[in-house]
Amino acid sequence: KQEFVNNFEQFDQESGDVTIICDGKEFKLLLSSQSPVFKAMFEVDSKENKENCVHIADCTPEAVEEFMFFLYNAMLRPAGFTSADLELMLGLVHLTSKYQVSVLMASCLDVLMDIMDVDNVLQIMVAVDKYQVAGIETVCEFMKENIAVIVIKEDWGEFVVNYPSLVKDLILDMNQEMIDIKDALNDKNINQ
Repeated sequence: KQEFVNNFEQFDQESGDVTIICDGKEFKLLLSSQSPVFKAMFEVDSKENKENCVHIADCTPEAVEEFMFFLYNAMLRPAGFTSADLELMLGLVHLTSKYQVSVLMASCLDVLMDIMDVDNVLQIMVAVDKYQVAGIETVCEFMKENIAVIVIKEDWGEFVVNYPSLVKDLILDMNQEMIDIKDALNDKNINQ
């Protein structure tokens, strides 16, 4: 939260508010203070700078609204997120990455880890990998603990086809874990 406050204190007030438009819904915010991407956008002769407006077409208005709430308040809404909020959180992770709002990513990851279950773990794994954020170890551990249920889910086959490197990494991780257990058992037997 201190980083958030520091960003506002260092903010150049001349950049002022800007309008964000997503699917017809408008938001206003001092964007430049929290995002180096927005700051750069408004320091050059860009369309966004001239119009004092940014159009976001690659996310839902709900995710943009939550993004704006965070940028104003340095926290997510105290709503108690559930697995039903997965799409909202994935949209928020996308915006956080796209606009480089690092202070938000940790909150997003905390929520994703809290709402992770066997029905959404594959989507969370893809997002964590795509945006190269911390948390992949936690997702892998969850998958290993629940692999018997996950592999019979309808989306497993699609996951295997579309993300073979993630499947390979998971299998290699499981294999290494088995080798480590075997080695530990052998060491224990030798020492007895």
